[in-house]
Amino acid sequence: MNRPQNELLNGLRDWYNTVPPITRTLFMATLGLSVLGGLRLVNPYFLVLVWPDAITKFQVWRLFTSFFFHKLGFAFVMNLYFLYQYSQDLETQAFGNRTADYLFFVLFVMGLELIASYFLSLFLLGDALMLALVYVWSQHFRHKIVSFLFGFTFKAVYLPWVLVAYDILLGSGIPTGLIVGIVTGHTYWFLDSVYPAAGGPRLLRTPQLLYRFFPQVRGGYTMGGGVEAIPGRAAQQAAAATGGYSWGRGQRLGT
Repeated sequence: MNRPQNELLNGLRDWYNTVPPITRTLFMATLGLSVLGGLRLVNPYFLVLVWPDAITKFQVWRLFTSFFFHKLGFAFVMNLYFLYQYSQDLETQAFGNRTADYLFFVLFVMGLELIASYFLSLFLLGDALMLALVYVWSQHFRHKIVSFLFGFTFKAVYLPWVLVAYDILLGSGIPTGLIVGIVTGHTYWFLDSVYPAAGGPRLLRTPQLLYRFFPQVRGGYTMGGGVEAIPGRAAQQAAAATGGYSWGRGQRLGT
């Protein structure tokens, strides 16, 4: 193997090791399953959520693969980038590298989206998961300025709704998956941050089992050892952040 190839592999390995664990898992699962299904190395039918098969034929993997399989194309590349960008921001900044708390957030919204998919006949849930991440990101970083399409700028808090409106303008009809993502993201945000801040009890608590798998100390929060971490506390600090992202031509999420 020549030197340029070694440098490329070393660079990819260094980048891979810098990505936080949950974001890395989501990213690699989306990349891997989309490529396998897109190249027909795996039958795409077995990657989508068909509830009768998942229940009666015990094909339980569909409950997970339906979040990560996308049709290959430019929209998939943009989705992959958005997943990497927003998930990494959430995991490292909003959640302060509190891996257990971030994993609980992801599993919580995925669970709600599975329930919604049963009643709404959604076969793929990647867009729903994406919009849940974007929604919670937009609440944590609500004062950031994002650039959309040809320089149209606005505060990050409006980003989820802009994505829904853009999808509708493309003539795709009502983007049910995107709306489900916003609803599930808002449900988590309300229960984790809004309701407790208004004086209500904290209804969402990360299971101690996750702290046992991911015991760590980050940003003054202690995990594991029977000491409870408090999720959602970085919201006020993150909300004061400024800056922005350029979205280029603002390609739509999904297929």
